[in-house]
Amino acid sequence: MKHTRKKTAYLMLALLMIIAALLGALYYLSREDAQEPGAETPPAKATLFSCAREELISVTVTPPSGKSYTLDVKNGSLVLPHDPSAPVRALIAENILSALCTVIAEDKVLDTSFAVADLAAFGLETPVCAASFTLANGDTHRMFIGSATPLGIPYRYMLWDEDPAIYLISADVHDAFSYELAALRDVTQPVWDAELWDRVEISGENRRQLIRTDLGWQLTAPFSYPLDSTETDNFLAAVESIGFANYVADAKTADLSLYGLDAPRLTLTLQQAASRVDYYDEAGVITDSIFLPDEEITLQFGTQIDDYYVYCLYLDTVYTATLFQTGFLWDEDITSLLDRTPLDVPITQLKALTVTRDGADTVYTFALTEQLEQNGDLKTDGAGNVLWDVHVRKNGESMDADTFLNWYAQLQRIAPESTLPEGAETADSVLSLTFEGEGFVRTAHFLPIDPLHDALSVNGHAAFYLSASALDSLLQLP
Repeated sequence: MKHTRKKTAYLMLALLMIIAALLGALYYLSREDAQEPGAETPPAKATLFSCAREELISVTVTPPSGKSYTLDVKNGSLVLPHDPSAPVRALIAENILSALCTVIAEDKVLDTSFAVADLAAFGLETPVCAASFTLANGDTHRMFIGSATPLGIPYRYMLWDEDPAIYLISADVHDAFSYELAALRDVTQPVWDAELWDRVEISGENRRQLIRTDLGWQLTAPFSYPLDSTETDNFLAAVESIGFANYVADAKTADLSLYGLDAPRLTLTLQQAASRVDYYDEAGVITDSIFLPDEEITLQFGTQIDDYYVYCLYLDTVYTATLFQTGFLWDEDITSLLDRTPLDVPITQLKALTVTRDGADTVYTFALTEQLEQNGDLKTDGAGNVLWDVHVRKNGESMDADTFLNWYAQLQRIAPESTLPEGAETADSVLSLTFEGEGFVRTAHFLPIDPLHDALSVNGHAAFYLSASALDSLLQLP
């Protein structure tokens, strides 16, 4: 029997809410029906209050979370509590001040002096958000914002001071009083330039390290592998675009364990090279220059907040950052970054190439000389690159360079077919290559996985496989 009464109470509450919504809709319909055919219903728009910004002394905002905060107003500008010198976000400050200084009712819904109103039906029994503010003359005003109107109209219900009427106001007013205190403080975004980075390292839950070299970007952890230039540029651009959503706390005085930053889940480290910033006048002449030293930039990431944000630490300040901007840092699959043509090493970067087959080594060494014009100037291609003559020695003996270069061009075009399945078993190498240049060594091994396919292992890591027939022309060494 008790269960039946409880169920009936729920049904009665639901019916009351439906009736309230219908009354709101009928209100608009009744206004239209009262007009002559073809006439439009003019809204009862009215300015309930207005003042100059300089008349404001303080405002207390209660956002939807219920966590109220008070802001002082000095010379028409908002001042944050506990840190008067901290900058306030200009757009948010403008929204709040505009909503306070000019209170416009778009229409009057109901006068509670003459009709009984269920405030809960308008979201006003427990308002969604609220604001009260004090003027220099001592007057205080209050507004309470309720739920959105039915029928998709962009208005909200509102109570103003002791006025018995329920008004409609623009949804912009609701938005102005929905900001949490942390959102008001202006955020200093990181200053960095991906073109100046020499190292990008992610440590913690998802370790990886990228190093810039003469051969382009190389992965050095969790394994060594050359990286695809386009995909790496996209990755670096994503890192460069990371920004902060809201200020949270001063890390020097905060309890970092509250944010998971006493033991960060992930740390992003950027090694940025020294640079110079030039300033020009209207004629294009440098008027001043600032030299910036190289620096190591560090961001640490802690606890995730719901499905949208994560705490991060930067320059002694705790911020929130969106997962939309930072989520890729936790992506464990880095296959997309790997170079699909890892054997394409420019001949101009090579000092030696060792080819190992059937246990025997064949060593090719190279020397380069610049090509010269008849007048002694360096020859260049259409892009301005210097042209070289290549001299090749095989096991110490001079050989025809064109013969070798034709073979090497085929080697450079070798590209895998697909990603190597996890757990694939491989046999011993049928062909091994060792590329040696100034400051680098790169190895490659072709490892059979079945009669038709070979895995391609680069620097000891096999990520892809290719058709075994791709090696046919390479096995005939020049």
